[in-house]
Amino acid sequence: MKRIAGLLAALTLAGCASGPNFSMRDVDALRPGVTTYAEAQRSLGQPNNVMRESDGSLRAGWARGESWGLFSGARAVIILFGPDGRMVRVVNRGQSGWNPGS
Repeated sequence: MKRIAGLLAALTLAGCASGPNFSMRDVDALRPGVTTYAEAQRSLGQPNNVMRESDGSLRAGWARGESWGLFSGARAVIILFGPDGRMVRVVNRGQSGWNPGS
């Protein structure tokens, strides 16, 4: 019985995550007109989604979901990069739940 209780406790405390590991502090460090798409990738990781616009600009989205037993959280950001590859602006950002890595 103790062995089962220990296993259940370990499974409950074990965490899992999906998506690149970035924080909103990483996003805040990016600078419009200065940061390039390649620099954003180095800072935030590989984006989950990239969409090329007809004018050559690029929308890249990063999302991360995490769970720790009974607690979970998510964060996401979409950034617009101009045809020259430089950041234009953060289009959308958000986070929910418990995010110790935020």
